[in-house]
Amino acid sequence: MRLDSNDARWRDLGLLVLRVVVGIVFIVHGYMKLKMGIAGTTGFMTKIGVPLPSIAAPFSIIAEMGGGLALILGILTLPVGLALTLDMIGAITFAKHWAQLVGPKGYELELVLLAASLALALVGPGQFSLAGALGRKSVRA
Repeated sequence: MRLDSNDARWRDLGLLVLRVVVGIVFIVHGYMKLKMGIAGTTGFMTKIGVPLPSIAAPFSIIAEMGGGLALILGILTLPVGLALTLDMIGAITFAKHWAQLVGPKGYELELVLLAASLALALVGPGQFSLAGALGRKSVRA
């Protein structure tokens, strides 16, 4: 099979790779917050100035863990992608606002996760997804 960028199978395979890797990273980050507990995550968010930290903490955990799983499965890509985009905007704005793009505590990871989440929200999960297997219209690629 020749690699042709106009071939939908290659685009769908690329979306699958992107969804799985980004989903795994979000699950791991959400799990780290879950291990801190809602109280610990709320306390951290309070310390860095996140508005409504008692709402933001569970939102972040659910968005990252549940959203990561949804990305891997290829379901609810639009709302999940938007929720994760918002989550990363918050991370950059409140946890990394003082940082440079790259460096020991840079925000390059959060920026890449933001871009990947937004891209997946915009283009959908592709055919190699649960949504694709169910014949959903949300498979926009």
